[in-house]
Amino acid sequence: MFTRKHVSLRTALTRALVRALVCTGMLAMSYMVSTHITTHPAPEGGASVMDGRTPAKGSPDVVLARMGDKCWQGDMPADVDFPGHVVYAQGDSGALVGGPRMVDIALDSIFKKPVSGLTVYAFCR
Repeated sequence: MFTRKHVSLRTALTRALVRALVCTGMLAMSYMVSTHITTHPAPEGGASVMDGRTPAKGSPDVVLARMGDKCWQGDMPADVDFPGHVVYAQGDSGALVGGPRMVDIALDSIFKKPVSGLTVYAFCR
């Protein structure tokens, strides 16, 4: 018959602590990866500022000048159905250009629940 080996309290507590630390580490890594993906999506093909996947650090004026007439502040142009990019800053990051996922976050921040530390400067085509 099978006999079960008794585990000491010390061993049981050590195993529980290790499990808790591993789970906490996995959750922290998931959060960091999802945050990084949201604000800095991976380049696909040839990355450029216009495809919204390469962060463009600097002042909003410099970034908007680089984007040309493709961006707007205020009312959306009549010939645009939905913004494809957003010029924003998060904390002290400087101005960044975000793609479609960041556009969704920026619109939610403006029209639903404000995101702490997020400043939206303009939307772009």
